[in-house]
Parts: sequence; C-alpha cells; structure tokens
Amino acid sequence: MITGEVIIHVIRPADLSAQEAKAFLTADERERAARFRFEKDAAHWMACRAALRRILGDAIGLPPLEVPLIPATYGKPMLAAPHDGLHFNLSHCADLALLAITETGPVGIDLEQKARAPELLECETSFCHPMEIAALPKDFTAKAAALLDIWTAKEAVLKALGTGLSHPPESVRILKDTAISDTHLEGVKNLTIHRLEGRDLCSQRSGEGDSDPGKAASFTGAAFPSNSWPAPTGPLGERSLPLRGYCAALATMGAVEMIRFTSHIKQTG
Repeated sequence: MITGEVIIHVIRPADLSAQEAKAFLTADERERAARFRFEKDAAHWMACRAALRRILGDAIGLPPLEVPLIPATYGKPMLAAPHDGLHFNLSHCADLALLAITETGPVGIDLEQKARAPELLECETSFCHPMEIAALPKDFTAKAAALLDIWTAKEAVLKALGTGLSHPPESVRILKDTAISDTHLEGVKNLTIHRLEGRDLCSQRSGEGDSDPGKAASFTGAAFPSNSWPAPTGPLGERSLPLRGYCAALATMGAVEMIRFTSHIKQTG
C-alpha cells in the first residue's frame, strides 16, 4: 500500500453464495453463522466475513483461511503479529458492505441506508450529545438526515478506537471532521472524520483479461484527496457503483492523504 492511503473495498454480499462463502470460513465462524435465527442473515454474515478474509489474505499474502484474525479488548477484529501493522474495519447493511484497510493507523467505517434515517427520529437521546440535540433542525426531514450523519460519524469514531458502543455515544460530540468526548476516550483527539456519501465510483474496469470466470471483476474509482469536499464524482453507467443512497463515514488516525475505492463485484452476462 501507498503511505498515507486508505483503500475502501466495496462488496456486494449477494454475489457470494452461502456455499461459496463457507469455503473461506473457519469451523468457529461456520458455527457462529449456524446460530443465526434466519438463514438470510447467516448467508449475509458469511459472505461479508468471507470477503473480509479474501481481501485481507490478498493484502498480506496468505490464503483466506490462514488470515490470523483475533479480537481486541472490546471484540473488534484485528490481525495478529506480524501483520498487525495493517488496520481494517468492515461495515455492512442490507445489500452492500465497505471494508477500509490502511497502514496509517486504526480505522473505523460505518455504512447506513439513507432510507432508514426517519427511524432515528425520537431516538436522539440514546446516541446524541445534548449539544448535538440542541442544534438539530426543526424540520423532520432535515432532522432525520442530521441524525443519520451523526450516527454514522459517531459509529466510525467508536469503531476506529475499538470501543464500539461500549463507550456511551451520547458522551461523544461530532464537530465536523473531529470528535470530542465528555469522558475519557483514548485517542479520540487524534481522529479525523471523512464523509463518504455521494461519492460515485467511476465505471472503469480493470482485469478485463482475467481468465477465472468465478473471480469478481474489479472496478476502481479515481482516488481523491482525503480533505476534498464536495467529492468528485465519476460518470454513472451500467457498472458504476453509486453510494448516493447511503450515508457513510470513515474515521482515521494518522496522516491520511488519499482515499481510494475499489470494488470486487461479480458481473453477470
């Protein structure tokens, strides 16, 4: 990887069947999947986990099943030494997943469908700082959008720091591209928040000559400086991967100069 770069892998879990995913999962992971109440939830989790193993395996030069995933203090997965210099974080919703990887330092990412924004109305006290609540718009639509932005940014921050929601989110306040906490939260002042929604990926295909029909095609969007806003967009087309229907945020620690999207999505026809 290039120094100061974050690569965000775009994954469509439905591209990998449960049977295909199982080939990349350990016995413990298959057992965990079997405990899901609904089969579709199990298939979704297995596909995301299998994609995580495949992408990390490619990055560190190991087969997917040999990728040494271990839990940190609060359960966030990380790579065991000597591969612990590669930081990553995964977020997924109903039909899409984003995996951020970087060597600059801890990273967190959160992805939500914009359609779920109204569900957060009347829930603000459970995750918003009192000063955030006081600043919310009065209009319901604008308020819902603001709540979703706060939620994704805050999730990304807490995931980057490894605490997740074990640290009370209502004690954390989002200030544009930074965050502060009323209670001690190690490393929070060193994080930078990047909003990712609205960034459309160019439909530029790489690997046209790949002879493996089972391998997902790779599409790479143009890299953009980490401080660019509004984000540059590429031309939309049949194979473009729009994020306009999603709210997404990335939290990084360290000097990040470039963010690049790449996609591993199987094409049909």
